Amino acid sequence: NHSCRPNCAVVFDGTQAIVRTLHAIEPGEELTINYIDVTLPRMVRQDELQKRYFFSCSCDGC
Repeated sequence: NHSCRPNCAVVFDGTQAIVRTLHAIEPGEELTINYIDVTLPRMVRQDELQKRYFFSCSCDGC
């Protein structure tokens, strides 16, 4: 799932997508990545997520 404060990042190696953790993940903790540029202002992120992915973000970063 998406988060503006993700705990994982996706790295591409050719045709392979590799998920890397950004910090220690607790058992049962949801894995999250960013779907958009998280350096954008909150309102721009909210607008882009709604337009592209049809949801409103309610993560800790928003």
